[in-house]
Amino acid sequence: MILLSLFLVFFLIGDAYNRYQFIHLSTAVSTADPAASVTGAMASGSQLRQLILPLSCIDGKWWLIHTEKFLTSPVWRIRESTQDNAPEGREVYWSSGPIWFLGAITRVVQAITGQPLNQAIETAIFFIAPLSFVFMVAVLLPVALRQFGRLAAFGQITFLTTSLGFFQYIRVGENDHHGYVAFFSLCSVSALVAGVLRWRGLSESPTRLDFGSQTDRFWFALSGLSGATALWVSSATHIPVLFGCGVAGLLMAWQSRRHATEPLPWRTWGLYGCGGSLAFYLLEYFPGHMGWRLEVNHPFWAFAWLGGGEILHRISRQFATPRPPWRWSDTLLVAAALFAAVLPIAAIVLRSEQVFWVSDKFLFLLHETYIDEFKSLPATLKDPTGRTLAIINLSWLVVLLLAAGFFLIQKRLSLILRNALVLSLAPALVMQMLAFHQIRWGGIATALWSVVVLTVLFIGSSKRSGLFVPKWASVGFCSLGLLLCLFHPLLTFVSAGLILTQSEEEKKVTPGDMGPAILARDVAHRLVTYQPERRPVILSGPSVSTELAYYGGCRMIGTLYWENMPGLKKAARMFSAATDAELFGLLQAGAVTHIVVFSWDDFADQYLSLLSKAEGRPKPLTSALADIVHETRPPPQWLRQLPYRIPAAFGMPDAWAHLYEIVPEQSKNDWLFHRGMALVEDAKYRQSKAVFQELAILDPNDARARDALVELEEVINQLPANKIPRSSP
Repeated sequence: MILLSLFLVFFLIGDAYNRYQFIHLSTAVSTADPAASVTGAMASGSQLRQLILPLSCIDGKWWLIHTEKFLTSPVWRIRESTQDNAPEGREVYWSSGPIWFLGAITRVVQAITGQPLNQAIETAIFFIAPLSFVFMVAVLLPVALRQFGRLAAFGQITFLTTSLGFFQYIRVGENDHHGYVAFFSLCSVSALVAGVLRWRGLSESPTRLDFGSQTDRFWFALSGLSGATALWVSSATHIPVLFGCGVAGLLMAWQSRRHATEPLPWRTWGLYGCGGSLAFYLLEYFPGHMGWRLEVNHPFWAFAWLGGGEILHRISRQFATPRPPWRWSDTLLVAAALFAAVLPIAAIVLRSEQVFWVSDKFLFLLHETYIDEFKSLPATLKDPTGRTLAIINLSWLVVLLLAAGFFLIQKRLSLILRNALVLSLAPALVMQMLAFHQIRWGGIATALWSVVVLTVLFIGSSKRSGLFVPKWASVGFCSLGLLLCLFHPLLTFVSAGLILTQSEEEKKVTPGDMGPAILARDVAHRLVTYQPERRPVILSGPSVSTELAYYGGCRMIGTLYWENMPGLKKAARMFSAATDAELFGLLQAGAVTHIVVFSWDDFADQYLSLLSKAEGRPKPLTSALADIVHETRPPPQWLRQLPYRIPAAFGMPDAWAHLYEIVPEQSKNDWLFHRGMALVEDAKYRQSKAVFQELAILDPNDARARDALVELEEVINQLPANKIPRSSP
């Protein structure tokens, strides 16, 4: 165990080193002439940030933005965002827990280092995930050691540390709520398993059942409180876990039908879960934001949990031997419990447009079609990298199912252990089925599979299980599990070793690795510093919108969050406007100052498709903005084209970035000049020459046209055989 612990510690240190180097070197990369080299707030309210976070940290950028607002404003709950759905802004329903935690770490960093807030919060980002994991181990390991034994406890921690699905939550630089909800979900299920084992008490005889003390309700109460915390952080993630626990409760009641058993304290579980959920709801939303949003923690879900606990209690009693008499009061209680259990589902079905925006057709199509984490597992298998990760995770799944299946078919397995195994399996299987449909559930599924690891190793190592496990099966299972655990750490050690032996020149990150993020940072800084007194309001693709909001503090229209459904639809209508006049009116209504479109987030065609499908009308062939961005025609006179060239060193020859500023009063002279300069920057020299010639004809006294034509003639003459390069389509 000591060697295993040391191995895991060195593995985590090696990965932290790799990750830190990647983030540090990515942040150090810049364009040839960066517009800004400082970090901090601008007079306009914009916030310049330098730290390049990994691509997986898309949500982490918003957690940082919200935490910074929390630390610099008198409010202690972030209930609105002014950075998207401009100019109105939008409501924020995210849990305040991760914001408070990151804020506390930031204050500790400030006290130790004396760094200003903007630097301290970036330092805290490096420590938040590893510190969370250390806290998790400090909580899980002692409890698991006491309740399940050394082998099971270290097996669970090893699985969590080395499995790719969960490991993504604890890496340096990660700052995501999924890690928190995964931890509290596995705590909730682990506590239930411990409660089942202690409720009847393990005896030396595998067929004898001992009635436990009423104090063993503690584990069901702890499970309820842990689950309530998970529900507070992300109800959408934990509700399927509760469903899996409910399925397990029904199966356990059926398994116990021929035994004289006392029903498990499902009422206690439901009561503490409901009470904890209601307390977190009041903490988060009382008194000014107590609405009807069922996408997050809500009293409807709390009472549904309470009703579910009552139903499980009643069903367990009916399967018990001897069966208690049924009274009319029981009928009333069951009816009330059923009503509470189905109430949130009924509200979603009947009033989804008021209480459950996620079911909106536009949002649903957007998530299902264009967001990677909503892809199915079969779709992921088409990508070589995704295929490798999926095979490793599925290998774990097969091993655990074989081990659990082996124990379940053993007739000598006691009812207590059989119930514990069913209880650990059901939530994991429910979440795994969701992960097959959408890979975003994979990390939570992995966390729940760790409870199966805990239970299987406990049963296999317990002398009181009454089972004979063949030596070949025990050695084979442990060897295969160890092999799967070693695969990812060994890759990390090799990678860390390669970095340590590299020279400073070799350690440089290829800009193409994080090129899109670096370029988004550069564009955000340029737009913010170009007019420091005015905070830009930018129309862009949904993914780049988050990048521009994070790196420059810009105000955006459409970002990929269900709370911003009005902003997403507003952006879609702007991209779908049929005429220049319609487009100009929508841009003015949205107070848009700039349009930024990158080739890797060119969402023009997607917005056309989404809006037409959501509204049930034929998709138009093109739109005014699509024609402008794709340069099938010049922009209108009120749209000023801004020069921007992607440096050749970034290794992105086919990529392009088109920037525009809305200038309603722009003269024809200025429009021609700025368009000509943008074409020069894009290396379209002959086109730019034609534009400057037009400007010279329009106003022969314009010195800008004369100077530009002279310089262009020199550039064109120096090109071999007049071959004019093009850096964009």
